Amino acid sequence: MQSGLKERRLAARRRVFYGGEIFIDSELPSVDCHVKNVSSGGAGIVIQSGEPLPSQFDLVIRKTDERRHAVVKWNCGRQFGIAYRPD
Repeated sequence: MQSGLKERRLAARRRVFYGGEIFIDSELPSVDCHVKNVSSGGAGIVIQSGEPLPSQFDLVIRKTDERRHAVVKWNCGRQFGIAYRPD
């Protein structure tokens, strides 16, 4: 790890490989994703398509049947770091 990088996460993330769905609007189809890591405060996801995502959406993690309101904190191509918003 490079010493110049500062960790900005409030909670440590654990690596996972879960299927997920992103819900943007009730009238639009969901967007499939892979959840790569999770913490109590957020997650790292990779979307299947190259379509842009809005800055806020709902994420459903299929394995845990968890639905969270999310806000995008960073993205790099199809990879996104999200923070959970309070309900």
